[in-house]
Amino acid sequence: MIREWLKSSDYCAFIANGSILPRNKDNSGPLEGALPFTSPEDIEVEICGLRGMGIKQGVTVITGGGYSGKSTLLDALNSGIYNHSIGDGREFVITDQSAMEISAEEGRSIKNINITPFIKWIPNSSAEQFSTDYASGSTSQAANIMEAINVGCKLLLIDEDRSATNFMIQDIKMRSLIKHEPITPFTERVRELYEAVGVSSVLVIGGSGEFLSVADQIILMDNFVPINVTQEAKKLCEHDKPRERIPLTKWEIERKITTDHFSSYPQGSGTEKLMVSTMGYMMIGDEQIDIRGLYNITSHAQLAAIAFLIRKIAISNQDRLIFLHEKIKKALEDMEREGVDIVFSSFFPGFERWLELPRINEVLSVINRMKHLNFIQLEPSEHL
Repeated sequence: MIREWLKSSDYCAFIANGSILPRNKDNSGPLEGALPFTSPEDIEVEICGLRGMGIKQGVTVITGGGYSGKSTLLDALNSGIYNHSIGDGREFVITDQSAMEISAEEGRSIKNINITPFIKWIPNSSAEQFSTDYASGSTSQAANIMEAINVGCKLLLIDEDRSATNFMIQDIKMRSLIKHEPITPFTERVRELYEAVGVSSVLVIGGSGEFLSVADQIILMDNFVPINVTQEAKKLCEHDKPRERIPLTKWEIERKITTDHFSSYPQGSGTEKLMVSTMGYMMIGDEQIDIRGLYNITSHAQLAAIAFLIRKIAISNQDRLIFLHEKIKKALEDMEREGVDIVFSSFFPGFERWLELPRINEVLSVINRMKHLNFIQLEPSEHL
């Protein structure tokens, strides 16, 4: 009921009073003796008889000193994409189900993505059709955001500790010093993201005041107690020199893949290869996919379901070009209707039949990190 309420309101998340946000050592449940969550009174809302903190759509900054609970709050919001069992402590932390946690992911593979909203130019490469086997922190974070928008994400969750500093901010002094800067920092696009394409952001920021002037709501965590400091923070920005508005950008991308290298069979082999490593890698055919930066995959069972789903699309495909959204969406609908394990195969050792249904977001995130695939951007006429 809370999820349905969120869909028809101008809120993107809700944290009920009394929730236990910190986790125990093995992350299996609430931390014993932890302080229950209490919403600041001025942003408290009531939904379905429950009172708690509502986070409105737009740009929200969570700030505070070290070890104050900022990242714990963001982690709870990230886990609120899914429903929790009773006694979990976070059962009434409810987040927009399209949300994705975004970070820098140095070394990831990127294939044919338009990152020009954040990176204007790249030496010896194209920012409009950017590809690399080993991305930098800033190019990987730019690609992660563009891919999230492409899959329909309406809420970005970003922790500055996991971000590339030069991607997130550039202060006035550095702006004056560096005349030819190819990076458009996230501070300059975060409002446009919401106003132009309806994508909200919740940002954990502890080291820079750059985001205060562009935020709609600012929450200060003080020893795990949230305080609404929006008005106080805005006063600090009153005498800031106004920034020059940058031109609006194009956010939409859509790609298809060619099937030349989309296979669960290693080249020259008659036996399929499918494996999920505890070290954060997935092996499909010739691909070894680094999934350590995908913070929205919740369990080994969900990861296994993603592996089997991708393998099923690969072996059943007859087309030379694949429209990934359509294929994955249909496969997930079939799994939801007929049972998640319709994609399971006992041919591969090391997998249990118990699988958990993933979102299209994570399936595409894994495919986007495959190094041998050929991605083609669609021309406008191909959308018709």
